[in-house]
Amino acid sequence: MLEEVVCVAAVTVLGVLEQAYFSLQVIYARRKYSVSPPATAGPPEFERVFRAQANCSEYFPIFIVVLWVSGAFFSQAVSSGLGLLYLYGRYRYFKGYSASAQGRYAGGWGLDGRVTSAMNGCECRTSAERNTGAPLSASTFMEGFIGRESTYVYCSLQLTVIIP
Repeated sequence: MLEEVVCVAAVTVLGVLEQAYFSLQVIYARRKYSVSPPATAGPPEFERVFRAQANCSEYFPIFIVVLWVSGAFFSQAVSSGLGLLYLYGRYRYFKGYSASAQGRYAGGWGLDGRVTSAMNGCECRTSAERNTGAPLSASTFMEGFIGRESTYVYCSLQLTVIIP
């Protein structure tokens, strides 16, 4: 069982450490610019660090859920690789936004220009529904997933990357 989740777990721990690093940067900025908690307003330099950390924290729960679900139902290796790429992008975003407001747009993935990714949809079907084309209902999914060992779940996720 452990060998099935070791890569996803390692990326999760790395993500938590990255969030801790971002939080520490806010603490350092508070001290540097004399902004006492709970205040969130201060010099623009502090506000950029604070906002960059808040933006990264807002998306962290979604990242963790998608990482684990895709690792469990798709591929641990692909999920872990994309998770590392996401964490690298978040680090670049944080560093860029902390330096300047326009810095958040600077090649977060190591590419020139803005990189915006969006999930356009996720479709899940059991093996029987995939063959018949019948729509998936929550009760049918759970019944098929839990009730029969031979039922597989197929998930397709469309990811669009826009590089303007």
